Amino acid sequence: MNKITMREEVKEKRLALYSELYHQYSHQIQELFFSIEAFKEARTIALTVSIQNEVDTYELIKKCWELGKVVVLPRSDFKTKRLTFFQVQTFEQLEETKWGLKEPKNEDKWKVSKEQIDLVVVPGLAFNRLGARLGYGGGFYDRFLENENFVKVALAFSFQVLTSIPTEEHDQMVDIVITEKEVIYT
Repeated sequence: MNKITMREEVKEKRLALYSELYHQYSHQIQELFFSIEAFKEARTIALTVSIQNEVDTYELIKKCWELGKVVVLPRSDFKTKRLTFFQVQTFEQLEETKWGLKEPKNEDKWKVSKEQIDLVVVPGLAFNRLGARLGYGGGFYDRFLENENFVKVALAFSFQVLTSIPTEEHDQMVDIVITEKEVIYT
C-alpha cells in the first residue's frame, strides 16, 4: 500500500473513533506517557495541539504544566517547511492559523532553540514497532528531527500501529510508540 492510501485509511479510522472510546484511549495513553522514564527525566517537552481525533494533547499539556515541565509548541512555516518552537505557559498564547492548526503566536521572547528540548512528541498517522513513522506528508518533522539526539515519542491509538510503513531515506524514526495498550521501545 502506498503512503497516500495508507494516510487516508488511518485518518478515516481515527475520525470514526467515537467520543467515549476516544477519551478513554487518550487518557490511557497519557497515563502511560507520564510513566516512562524519558518523560520523568525531561525538563523541556515539545508537543503539538491535537487536531482531527489525534490522541488528545490538551490534558497532556495541562499535566506537564502542573508537573513544572517546560512545554514548547511548534509554529509551522509553510514556505520553508520548517518548525520553530515557542514556550507556552497558557492556551491564550495560541492562535488558530489559516490551516486550522492551533499554534503559538510568533513572539521572539518565547522562542526556544532545539538544544533546549529534551523530548519531542512526534505527530503522525501511523507507526510500526521498529519506529518508522508515516507523517502527514509535509516533511516538517523529518527536517526538524534530522541529526538530533532528543527522545522522540509517538502517541497513537493501537490501530495506528501497522506491520509495515513505507519509508524513504529522509524519513525519521521515533524511539518510543505509546498506545492505549502498551509502550513500544523501538
